[in-house]
Amino acid sequence: MSGMFSVCSEDIIVAANTDFVSVLDAEKDFVQFFPPELCNKLFSYVSDKDIFACSQCSIEWRHVINNNSQWKRRCILKGWYKLGKENDRFKWTKTKSHVGDEEYQFRRTPLFSLPPVASLRVTELCDWAKYYRQCAYLENNWKLGRYALHKLTIPEDVVPTIYNACDCNGKIFAAGTTMGYILIWCVDGRPHFVKSILASGRRIEVEQLHMNNKCMVVLCQSGVMQCYNISNEVMYGHHPYEITYQLRIGGRFINENTYAFHVDLLTPEQIEDVHRVSRSNRSDEATLFSVGSLPVPFTSSICGMGSSSSNSLSLRILRFAIKLQFEEARFTCQFGESETSSPSILLITYWSMI
Repeated sequence: MSGMFSVCSEDIIVAANTDFVSVLDAEKDFVQFFPPELCNKLFSYVSDKDIFACSQCSIEWRHVINNNSQWKRRCILKGWYKLGKENDRFKWTKTKSHVGDEEYQFRRTPLFSLPPVASLRVTELCDWAKYYRQCAYLENNWKLGRYALHKLTIPEDVVPTIYNACDCNGKIFAAGTTMGYILIWCVDGRPHFVKSILASGRRIEVEQLHMNNKCMVVLCQSGVMQCYNISNEVMYGHHPYEITYQLRIGGRFINENTYAFHVDLLTPEQIEDVHRVSRSNRSDEATLFSVGSLPVPFTSSICGMGSSSSNSLSLRILRFAIKLQFEEARFTCQFGESETSSPSILLITYWSMI
């Protein structure tokens, strides 16, 4: 950081000899000399530790550093940024006590309050700066052991197996197993086991599992993707985990650069071909997925098609779809697009973020 500021001082000395700056010496504050965009760019090269010290140097420095683009970039580099609604970042609440209501009010919270500013000239921290401090505060508590550890018990009648996919939305914790089961715990309050669901078939591995507050999406080894509705309220201990949609993608090679694929939207009763869309490519590229306004090309390289196994292709495409699942509010699968007919659109609305 000192090297960067020395370069700035040299530039200021050179500028002092020009006609448009009459009086300027080496001690001049470069923040007052450079435009805010350039100062913000210079501060982006400063480490996270030094940026806090810089923000305390003066009101002018703090005003430049207190920028959403500055702190959003730092959150992304730390892995603290997840796409979704802006307000979702601040929906952190104190977990319910697992021992009683009296202890609950004394539980440590991941949130913290900033002290009031000492001067009216000091502006309030921007949203991303607040979010950075919250994440850093929580991570520091984890490092210092300031957290409560809770164990999830497995019923005796559940077959021990390997858990390779799991997710949690704050109230429900779900884990997929290599035996094809989805085990669900309720962690809102005292943790307890809820139920086990056979996803696609015994000994058919659950490869991916993702959830939000409305749905749980499961990708099985057989190439079937299931969506469970978990938004219904729990009444009298009943958890209505209903399958909303089941989707399977498959197809076959016609020649080296042409692939005919189809999409089956399956009903909960496993009735296939409820909705089938097929197409034969005339080239090695087509628009298969469209996330928002950004088309994702369907090519041999992006799907990793090295063989004519339709099951393998289904898994690769579905893995790619799962990867993009929570990156946009809506996910569109586009098929067709020929010269004589309009494109056929399959909009999977249950992937919408809340």
